[in-house]
Amino acid sequence: MSLATFIAECRRKSERPIPDTDPVFDYCQTVGIDRDILLLHWREFKTRRAEGKRQRDWRQTFRNSVRDNWFRLWFLKPGEGAQLTTQGLQALAVMQREQSQQADRAHQGHDDHHHPGAPA
Repeated sequence: MSLATFIAECRRKSERPIPDTDPVFDYCQTVGIDRDILLLHWREFKTRRAEGKRQRDWRQTFRNSVRDNWFRLWFLKPGEGAQLTTQGLQALAVMQREQSQQADRAHQGHDDHHHPGAPA
């Protein structure tokens, strides 16, 4: 099944694609990957795996991608938490830009409805 189909199935069942009980969270805690970096990885995973790829177990595929740092978003130093690499900083910049654009669109749409003379 495609990733998009898997995510749609999760929504239909009111499940999270990666539930809080997934072993990936324990792994991240053990090695020092924080939730923000994991979220960035999930976003990159969805972007890069959205088209064409089919898997039977997307949760396991995601776990594998984190364990093997497929997208090279972070690096680890002994005794320290994960830090973003150049690739990670690029992915973060793209994510922040997209979030900013979404917020701008939402704000513009919100303002249009409350602006005098705006169409109802």
